[in-house]
Amino acid sequence: MKKIYLLVILFTLGLLSQSIAGSTINVTLAFEDKPNPPWALGSGDTIKWRKPGISIEILRLVEQDLKTIVFRFLRMPWSRCLKGLEYNRVDGIFNASFKEKRLTFGRYPYLNGKLDVERHISYELLCFL
Repeated sequence: MKKIYLLVILFTLGLLSQSIAGSTINVTLAFEDKPNPPWALGSGDTIKWRKPGISIEILRLVEQDLKTIVFRFLRMPWSRCLKGLEYNRVDGIFNASFKEKRLTFGRYPYLNGKLDVERHISYELLCFL
């Protein structure tokens, strides 16, 4: 669980360093509208908040712990998630496997110039713009 927090915390540190003390940062994250159990449950563009899936539950715990970040979750077709990241319509996507071509519009966690596979929610990695 600590590794999961580390990933999201490292991302938010960049945002927090740019913010004014006491302010809230809004981060829009997109994910696929198809079920991906246990990481994302349900389908369609709505999120069933009672049982959203492990990925969203983890990110909500981070949000509660930090108290300076508010995640807005959007559920949409995967191609739209990718285009949203590419065209700055969303700040990040999750449950995204590594694809080298995505490096042209997003970033994955790296350590010493190599993909850091220890910083992931599941087998998929977060990809941020």
